[in-house]
Amino acid sequence: MENKGLVSVIVPCYNMGKVLFRLIDSILEQTYKKIELITIDDGSTDNTREVILSYDRLLKNAGISLKYVYQENQGLGGAVNTGLKYFTGEYLCWPDADDFLAKDSIKIRKEFLDSHPDYNLVRSDAYLFDEHNLESPKGYITGKKRNRFRECGLFEDYILEKDIIFCPGCHMVRSSAFLNVNPQREIYPAKRGQNYQMLLPLLYECKFAFIDLPLYNYVIYKNSMSRGDDTFEKCIIRCDGIKEILFETLNRISMPIEKRREYYQMVQDKYLHIKCDLAFHYNLKNEFYLYFFLLKRRGVINMTEVLKRYIINIPILIKPVYFMKKAIRNVGY
Repeated sequence: MENKGLVSVIVPCYNMGKVLFRLIDSILEQTYKKIELITIDDGSTDNTREVILSYDRLLKNAGISLKYVYQENQGLGGAVNTGLKYFTGEYLCWPDADDFLAKDSIKIRKEFLDSHPDYNLVRSDAYLFDEHNLESPKGYITGKKRNRFRECGLFEDYILEKDIIFCPGCHMVRSSAFLNVNPQREIYPAKRGQNYQMLLPLLYECKFAFIDLPLYNYVIYKNSMSRGDDTFEKCIIRCDGIKEILFETLNRISMPIEKRREYYQMVQDKYLHIKCDLAFHYNLKNEFYLYFFLLKRRGVINMTEVLKRYIINIPILIKPVYFMKKAIRNVGY
């Protein structure tokens, strides 16, 4: 049973001992204190446990409850999945362990949901910081995103990652709405992709809002997880992993069969485009021909898009014009 007014904060942690203090400090500094902090230590081999437990007394004195859970490493998705078994708050958020909150972050979002019972999810803007300069933000996470003020109809945009706010710490959800679409408190325990699984079922069902304030601080790290995908093979593995998660998420959403098939194909086409782009970027001609041919056969690429994606914005390649002419000729344009 949800605890009225309580905000649950699930934080997945893996070897975050050097940076986790910033997030916990920012939770201590919140102007709204009725918080339960649920930390999931995902098999850390550094001092993550010691850092978390060192805050126990400070958090308790501030009226913030702390729950520390250790598990063998399962990845971000697996850690969030574990955290879902423990939250009891009226509202729920799940920031990344290496970012931090603005002082009014929880208060403003919680009060919005309090006063707007017809909304079940609220998003905010965020500052972008470089890891080496946490004093001066580089900009805003929304940038020029035109969709940020929309209150519905973003389900497909989130699937396609089209002009959206995907940062987990920018979101707060009403727990009752989350449990309505996910009564088992369970997401697919993958290494990544937890945000698709947390957000898509809500975006399909619920009305959501945007607060035009930077209530979160997103830190850009040189050695982040996604930046480690530095070869074609690693990128393809990442694509296939996220595609599997999207399929699994779509399977768990109640919708007409034909609509689900339509979304399956949307996901397939999305990752064919990405793989084609990757093959082009890495100058892998055979792979490029294959993905290009599959896109053409599906009828989801045309000459206008070819010009836009592969010629106007052409990367540095060996004989790029010859490469493109041959690719286009080989698939029948």
